[in-house]
Amino acid sequence: MRMANFLPKAVGEDPTFPTAFDVLSMATAGAATVFPGTGCITAGGKADLILIDPSFSHLTPNWNTYSSLVYSAQVTDVRTVIINGKIIMKDWEFLTVDEAAIKREVRARAEHLVSFGQIR
Repeated sequence: MRMANFLPKAVGEDPTFPTAFDVLSMATAGAATVFPGTGCITAGGKADLILIDPSFSHLTPNWNTYSSLVYSAQVTDVRTVIINGKIIMKDWEFLTVDEAAIKREVRARAEHLVSFGQIR
């Protein structure tokens, strides 16, 4: 979202467009034009949500929630993830996958690639 906000300002002649609200709208409700059935919280919808922890210092002070989310929020601020109504991550803990096992598998595959000289 940050990049979507900065690029038009860098090449355009209007530093006020798009606003943080415009960009957040594109990332949420605007997504429904590309991915039908997404982007809005509605009864019977897929309920794909993220919950952000606003207590981090880089999100303080929060004079404008839209600006805080677009300019300051980081991926590590996502505390809970809900996909299709199912809680996938809660309080930064994955509930549906074995994170340690995935990390072991990634390390093993990376070591295998390095051992064959495919990554330097």
